[in-house]
Amino acid sequence: MQRYLELKINDKRMKRLRIIYVLAALVGAFLGAGKAAGQQPPTWNGVWSVSTRFAPATLTIKPLTKTKFKFTIESMNGANMGEISGVAKINGSRAFFNDRESTGKASDERTDCRLTFTKRGKIIKVEQTFECQRFAGLGVFFGGDYEKGKIKKQIDTLFSMEILPSAKIDRRLKLLVGSDYEKFVDSFQLRSDDERDTELNASIVSGCVRGICPWNAAIVVFDAQGNLWASVIHIDKQEKVFALYYSNVAEWVGKLPKSIENWINEKRESSEDLKIVYKNQK
Repeated sequence: MQRYLELKINDKRMKRLRIIYVLAALVGAFLGAGKAAGQQPPTWNGVWSVSTRFAPATLTIKPLTKTKFKFTIESMNGANMGEISGVAKINGSRAFFNDRESTGKASDERTDCRLTFTKRGKIIKVEQTFECQRFAGLGVFFGGDYEKGKIKKQIDTLFSMEILPSAKIDRRLKLLVGSDYEKFVDSFQLRSDDERDTELNASIVSGCVRGICPWNAAIVVFDAQGNLWASVIHIDKQEKVFALYYSNVAEWVGKLPKSIENWINEKRESSEDLKIVYKNQK
């Protein structure tokens, strides 16, 4: 009887051990699968972008093999553009392009341009050598942190861009120029702080866009009391050029201060037929 009880107890212990082994195997398999998933190669394919108002860029990647992908980068700086394409070799979380190894080009057309692509979570960091500037216009670069997806619209203000010194003056300008406010924002890629307007005892800031400065430009004159005088270049669908002028000072709604008159005369050197529109004049 005692022998029987011992065998029965041992049998129960064996069943428990089997259950423990099975559970351990399941846990091990689960952890192994998780580890394997964490070691999956990075996903390169798709559209990636750098979203800025004046220097956006798009990186498009298409797979070729497990170790190679085809890419195209289109980048801008103002009106200047650049484009480069080729095949990059993948090595773990990085990929490399060397224009010297490009096929379909004559040897004298190849350059020392090299690009390094580094996958970091939801970002692809692109680094370039100086020689890649051969494929780009003035001030245009291919390097940067590219996020997944198309270029996102930027919401900026002249205050957030540090063009105007306070949100209060910025709001006053926006109220004054209405729907034309975005024209001003789009004109301040390059900034110039001019000498003070002694006629108005006011500050002057002007701006333009790289590559198209004569035709995409604006000027804002402002004083400490929030008085404003401003002008922006506008080209209509018939390609006629206008200087839109605004002021919240009653005596100035129909006439130009000297600082803005001089600024408009400079623009006339590129557009002789430029006409002035007094937007606040009734």
